[in-house]
Amino acid sequence: FDFLASSLQRFTEKEGNDFNLSQPVKRELAFTFSFPVKQTSISSGVLIKWTKGFAISEMAGEDIAECLQGALNKRG
Repeated sequence: FDFLASSLQRFTEKEGNDFNLSQPVKRELAFTFSFPVKQTSISSGVLIKWTKGFAISEMAGEDIAECLQGALNKRG
């Protein structure tokens, strides 16, 4: 998730604030995760298992939305 957060940071730094949003409006972000997840709320879900050749065993059972949010928070 650090890679995703880093990529988003580079994108927003490159694009700047040319969206003409009045302050303090924040940009919204949607997140699609194409692996089996048990959705526990509108904004959280636990990874059941990896598919498509991925095998990161320590991630199974983790809340993937929380992991992404943590990576985003580290970058401000």
